[in-house]
Amino acid sequence: ARYALVCTGIVAIVASAASSFVIARSAMTNAHHLLQDAAQVSGFGRVGGSCTGSASGNGAILPQRSVLARPALGAPSLLAACTLPTLLGLWRSEYGVSYGYGGAVAASGFLMLQVAASSTPIFAQAFCLVLYGLRLSAYLLYRELCIPKFRDFRERIEERARQRGARLKRLPFVLSCALLYLGLAAPVLLALRSYAVRPSLGDPRSGLLAMLFQVLIVGMYSGWAVAALGDTYKSWHKATEGEGKVVTSGIFSLMRHPNYTGEQFLWTFNFLAGVVAVISGGAPMWSASTAGWLTISALGVLGINFVLMQATGGLQARQAAAYTGDEAYEKWVARAWSGFPLSRTQASTAEGKASGDAKVASAEDDTQA
Repeated sequence: ARYALVCTGIVAIVASAASSFVIARSAMTNAHHLLQDAAQVSGFGRVGGSCTGSASGNGAILPQRSVLARPALGAPSLLAACTLPTLLGLWRSEYGVSYGYGGAVAASGFLMLQVAASSTPIFAQAFCLVLYGLRLSAYLLYRELCIPKFRDFRERIEERARQRGARLKRLPFVLSCALLYLGLAAPVLLALRSYAVRPSLGDPRSGLLAMLFQVLIVGMYSGWAVAALGDTYKSWHKATEGEGKVVTSGIFSLMRHPNYTGEQFLWTFNFLAGVVAVISGGAPMWSASTAGWLTISALGVLGINFVLMQATGGLQARQAAAYTGDEAYEKWVARAWSGFPLSRTQASTAEGKASGDAKVASAEDDTQA
């Protein structure tokens, strides 16, 4: 129990420090832009001794918005960021959908941070991906190091994978996972492209769409916090109260599956933010490339929500089989929100097809506990 609390505390401290860094960096970037604007409006057109305006025919300096130069982000770079961590699945089958998932999300988010510094909302959107990936990977590492049954479960998955043949036979599944993770990162890329053609998306004074975009980013962080709190509270409760009980207190008294439901909120708000960004960009954003990235984004959010819904439905079915008749369990089911599960039949069928998925592994953990 002490070890679990120490690990959780370290993750919380790192996340808090990283968040403080983001806020400070964003504030400095905004202050820099405000100084540029003030200098341009006053007609001097100089910040830090460098001219930011352009000369007119009579030699006057005309105000001109200066945007910090950033390297361009191409699709191959983002695809590589999503694929390389997922290749862990060739080593251990379960890693492609656990550490590969967290690593791909964090790597793609970090890559897009490099080009998002001039827009605080988009920087925050990309940073939420980094936070999610790092937090998930840290949690998975804690489970593997500290909870023996997860190591046993991983070995059972690996044994089934070995029985199916050579490691290269896993490659189609691994690459399909990488494409799923690309779909989760794609909305941030759409926001970056929208900001490049119409910077109003990053300015809260620019109208309803800019405000809506920022509300959706807040929704992403809310979903991240709910999922993180759910995983942390469940780990602490089981470490202190024992592995043989269903967790029904704390945030679980309100939501039966906060780790799944919070993650669904995060990815759904992320997708909607990408749609708002495309609309905000206007006519210059309407192209075959944009349509393609929107399609990838839609497939990503539908895919991850399906995985989470099947895990939720499967978990509820197994809990019902194990605890029906227990008065405390039935009261908890009656008062706590179940989130967005598939039906029992749908979940059982889908789960049988994806038994190696990390979410199914987590669901089995809950059932056994």
